[in-house]
Amino acid sequence: MKLIKEYIDLNNIDGNNFLFSADKINPIDVRSMQKGFASILKIVGIRKVKFHILRHTFATTWVNLGFNIKALSELLGHSDITTTLSLYVHPSAETKREMINKLYVA
Repeated sequence: MKLIKEYIDLNNIDGNNFLFSADKINPIDVRSMQKGFASILKIVGIRKVKFHILRHTFATTWVNLGFNIKALSELLGHSDITTTLSLYVHPSAETKREMINKLYVA
């Protein structure tokens, strides 16, 4: 978040502009974003994954932090939370382990 805030300040981006754009008015082309993401992965030595995976990561992190699932569903543009939970939220092995431990402590 610190880096994003610095980027916003450095590029004079306000609430009416896109965060990543060619001209601050129009969103950056999807293919450009995907290509840039792939380049960054290669530079830092992370295996190639699709850009869309960030949407799943965002959703899973949101739920793991205990944030409101209905709000997440709306942010992702889903008509109900079933879609969000069944397709986008993937509990980690650690999260599952924590939940099992809580069950046996109770």
